[in-house]
Amino acid sequence: MRFVTVRRLERCSGGIDRMTDSNQASDLKLPSTHVALRDVVVASFMFHSLTNYNQSLHSLRKNTRGAPDFTSHDHRGYLLTWLNAWGCRHLAKNEHGTASASIREWYEEMASLLPPADALLWELGEQDLKQAASAYSSLRKRAGARGTGKRNGQVIPIGATAASKVLFALRPNALAPWDEKMRRKLGYGAGGKGYLDFLKLIRARAKSLEDQCRKNGFDIAELPRVLGRDKSYTVLALLNEHMWITVSAGVKLPSQETLASWSTW
Repeated sequence: MRFVTVRRLERCSGGIDRMTDSNQASDLKLPSTHVALRDVVVASFMFHSLTNYNQSLHSLRKNTRGAPDFTSHDHRGYLLTWLNAWGCRHLAKNEHGTASASIREWYEEMASLLPPADALLWELGEQDLKQAASAYSSLRKRAGARGTGKRNGQVIPIGATAASKVLFALRPNALAPWDEKMRRKLGYGAGGKGYLDFLKLIRARAKSLEDQCRKNGFDIAELPRVLGRDKSYTVLALLNEHMWITVSAGVKLPSQETLASWSTW
């Protein structure tokens, strides 16, 4: 059967992600490249306590032994189960075969563009990020599912949100995930340029955290363990939790003064 590619609305992780090739961001004010360590800790505590997303992430890491290989049918199955748990329901379970085939093909063609498995985002250069953005751009346009009913035969793309999460699954220390609300509220386009700019933002925030962690007597790479997380969690996971709480969920975190006041009660 010949499938017809269409522009569509992708429901993934809390919203609608309009597929477009435009890389132009909106006129929104650029987000700050600084993030307070205190805010990351508070947001992470809220995320870990109020959602079950970390349970599915832990399962993915455990099932792939922390080294996903998407030439493996089983590993792609674990990935798609996790993507569904993380809100990417447009990759319907009865169409996992479509997404799985696309991800394998993409992985075999584009994995060489990704940073090394042990790479850290805050240590990557511009060319590293550009290559990752190219890999992202290629993945988001590939078939994730096939439409049924009135949309029978139409191709549903993997899309911007799921593509970023696939990269995060592969390189949890180097490539950050986003969702539709983050992307729109921060003013980034869905294409490769938008994802590149987002990676630069998260890289700058990680460097900001690196300085603060050092001043508090530990290395940034130790932060997840300092917070009591196991080895399946990374600095980028914590930054994603902060982004999800403050941007996707729109929570205003208490100030340092407010926290200090509460601690005396």
